[in-house]
Amino acid sequence: LAVTYLTGLIENHKATGVTKFVDVLKAANASELDHYTTLRKLGAKPLTLKFWAPDAFFKPGEPFKVLELAEGQFVNAYLIHITAAAKAGLYSVARYGGEILGVEAQHLALVRFAQGKLPNSVGFQRYQTHTIGGIVANLEKAGIGFGKKGKGPGKFYTYHNPPHQALAKIQSNKPA
Repeated sequence: LAVTYLTGLIENHKATGVTKFVDVLKAANASELDHYTTLRKLGAKPLTLKFWAPDAFFKPGEPFKVLELAEGQFVNAYLIHITAAAKAGLYSVARYGGEILGVEAQHLALVRFAQGKLPNSVGFQRYQTHTIGGIVANLEKAGIGFGKKGKGPGKFYTYHNPPHQALAKIQSNKPA
C-alpha cells in the first residue's frame, strides 16, 4: 500500500501538490520498498496487491493527511509485529520490526512537519489497535479498499516495483 500510494504521489507530484517534498517522498518510498522486500524474504505475504484509493487522496492538501493516518497505522502495525515476534521467541525478527518501526515513525514526523504540525506529538508511539485486522479496518474506514472498492469515488491501483525515478538512494537497506 505505501509503495503504491507514494509512487502515485511522486509520479503526479505537480497535480497532487507535493512537489516541495518530492525528494523526501522518494526516500520514504525507497525505504518502504526495502521494508516490503525484507518482509517478503521473512515469509510475510501481502494481503493484496490491488488497492482502492479515493480520488480525494490525490487532491492538493490531502496527501499528507492521508500519509499521517497511514503512517500512524504502520507504526501501530509494527508494534503488533514486535509483540507477536517477541512472544514467539523470534528476537531477531522482533528487532527487525523495531528497526522498521523507527523509520515509520520518522515518516510520521516528516508528514506532520509537511503539514506545519509539531513533528513529535507523543512521548510514546500509540498502541491503540492490537490486531492487523484492526489496522486494515482502520484504513478501510478512511476509504482504502484492499482488493475491493473502498469508500467514495476512486479507482484501483496495483502494486508494481516503482520506477527508478520514484526512488532515492538511501542507506541501511537491510536489517542489522
